[in-house]
Amino acid sequence: MNASISSSLPVLVLGGGIAGIHVAQELADFGIQVCLIEKEPTLGGKALQLFRFFPTDDCALCVSSSDRLFSRGGFRKCFYRCGIIEHPNIELLTQTQLVAVEKLNSEFKVSLERHPRFVDEKKCIMCDKCADICPVVVPNPRNLNLDTQKAIYLPASQAIPYSYVIDPNTCLFEECAKCVEICPTNAIDIKEERETIEKNFGSIVIATGFEEFDPSPLKEYGYGIFDEVITQVQLARLVDPQGPTKGKLLKKDGAPIKNVTMLQCVGSRDKRFNSYCSSICCTYALKHSLLIREQEIDVNIAYMDIRTPFIYEDYFLRARDDGVKFIKGRVSHIEKDPVTQKVHVYVSDIQTEEIMDLETDLVVLSAALVSSKGIKKLAEILDLELDNYGFFPTTGAKESIYTNIENVYVCGAAQEPKDIPSTIEQANAVSMAILRRNAPLQKGEVK
Repeated sequence: MNASISSSLPVLVLGGGIAGIHVAQELADFGIQVCLIEKEPTLGGKALQLFRFFPTDDCALCVSSSDRLFSRGGFRKCFYRCGIIEHPNIELLTQTQLVAVEKLNSEFKVSLERHPRFVDEKKCIMCDKCADICPVVVPNPRNLNLDTQKAIYLPASQAIPYSYVIDPNTCLFEECAKCVEICPTNAIDIKEERETIEKNFGSIVIATGFEEFDPSPLKEYGYGIFDEVITQVQLARLVDPQGPTKGKLLKKDGAPIKNVTMLQCVGSRDKRFNSYCSSICCTYALKHSLLIREQEIDVNIAYMDIRTPFIYEDYFLRARDDGVKFIKGRVSHIEKDPVTQKVHVYVSDIQTEEIMDLETDLVVLSAALVSSKGIKKLAEILDLELDNYGFFPTTGAKESIYTNIENVYVCGAAQEPKDIPSTIEQANAVSMAILRRNAPLQKGEVK
């Protein structure tokens, strides 16, 4: 290992999703000290909710090369089994956010705020006794409130760190404290307080990911009005065997769903909300349609254009061959019959110039992908500008990783909506840029 690299200033990585995890691992393996912070109680980001990813239809956290490499025998690795907790060069801080940055010559003086878990992750033995005895039942945010959890809970089945955590907004604390009494390892401390951490870093990597657009303002789609209208990420939770319905699509009465209608470009390519194309919505709608067809469910997709670049065209061809019905047109509105309780989707078919009435059991909205929550505050702290769409712009080429502040980098969906392989590819570029900056020059070499 190069001594100059291992002795360089540490790197701060903001965001513990696919991009942040990959950058942290790559740098740490080359001897760079990394502080990886994540605002949620576990690593994984949106990938924890996606179940399978394209182009291989494997676990979304088992990818480590670009889509082009996949087609040529590229390699993959599982982030669940990567040993990131034990890596000597990685300091992992969950439930932590950046609150202040001061530029000092070639380094950054940073203030971090770490919120308490109330459960010592080193003492927790996952016995589940605390959750069993907890009387507080609340909506489960990981499953997008499609089911419930306790106020003390495991953030994911393979959470990193693998430990329970208490939601301070719902826990009764002193009024109850039953979990404290029953914990066999004394891992629970309901008096734990938030912590302020100050450190100096040589580089900062922004890997804050994306959010799914909230379709509620588009009243014509009935989201938030009809239980039968959900988003693609909610659908991903339902088709996941570890999701609220164990992978089966069911009605509220437990009967199987027989047909699904997907609506594309909800809140994207729309000047009222987001004028851009979110780039991967068509592909993940097709991926989900194929998963649904495995349950012998009929699928309609109403679309403006099907955009599946490069090898993703295969998803469209497979879906078409598998019986998915494609309707080129826009939805005017959705109604629910008060007698039959059936949902009716009214689509203006551009090709036939007819108004189609699609009676369906479930409507799935392919909502726009937007920048993550808190991005404006983060931009203010870093003194960076956001583009017109709320993402961090980069200088130079579209695939660039550089911001207008030296040694501050962007990768993944913090720059724009993109798929996981492209995110990994850009994370590799960030890692190489930081390594090159920290490595000593060879004779005749110019940085």
